[in-house]
Amino acid sequence: MTQPPDFTTNDYPWYGGMPPHEATDTSFQAARAALPHVGPWQYRIWAWTYSRARHGTTDEETADATGCNPNTLHPRRGELEKKLGLIIDSGRRRMTRGNVLAIVWVCVEFADPPTNGHPAERIPEGPLVQTALFEEGNPW
Repeated sequence: MTQPPDFTTNDYPWYGGMPPHEATDTSFQAARAALPHVGPWQYRIWAWTYSRARHGTTDEETADATGCNPNTLHPRRGELEKKLGLIIDSGRRRMTRGNVLAIVWVCVEFADPPTNGHPAERIPEGPLVQTALFEEGNPW
């Protein structure tokens, strides 16, 4: 198992040292209050995603499993993906409770090799995507 970064520090190396926020007093106050919780939430989200191995997880599944509010989950997952490079879009999609397709995230250790670049290029496009999900033998 790859060792995750130290999620216990309150150092936030991006966006000028504060979680993303709008330039308003309330947004700044919320970002300041969130700072001590960034690392623990990153760890919970990373650990849950890692535990799902190749099956992966959607944001909805992660929120359900970790108890993380989606407004907290999305930026922390984005940091794990874009800033830390620990998770990746698997190229697969699963239906949510709202009957829409959601990205299935996996830790990089469990990602399939990319096909012609980004893994999302394996996703069929067009109006038949949802119909294709229910065809027999579909890997999704």
